[in-house]
Amino acid sequence: MTTYAEFITSVVTTLSVTGVTRQYPNPPTSLNTSDLPASFPLGFTVAQGPLTVQAHGGTTDFSIDFVIVTEPVELNTQPTNFTQIITLGDNLDTALRAAVETIGQGTLRWIITGGQPAGIIEVAGIQYWNIRCLVEGKGHGGA
Repeated sequence: MTTYAEFITSVVTTLSVTGVTRQYPNPPTSLNTSDLPASFPLGFTVAQGPLTVQAHGGTTDFSIDFVIVTEPVELNTQPTNFTQIITLGDNLDTALRAAVETIGQGTLRWIITGGQPAGIIEVAGIQYWNIRCLVEGKGHGGA
């Protein structure tokens, strides 16, 4: 059986994204500019498939919101940041492709969002440019 913690840990520890300076295992309470770009999980969702009375069967669908934070918005270097998030988006896609056999059990899919659709993320009162990635995988939920 794949647990929530196992799935989240597998995403966080498996993904080695070129260009990311620091990988956090959980959402940080603050960020130092020397650690940027930084990545971390933001939240998760779990959907359990149908089970029998004895709790047999059932495929669990896991998803995690994975974030790469680049630079504080207040530094106002929009063209540079936009170019950086495009590059990091490509690097994240490459890292996910390399991790397909390691994360979860079975299929893996993802949606990477950067630029305006990703919005701005705030950590410790500071707004940052970011890339958001919804990573979806499967685990075995029953005996």
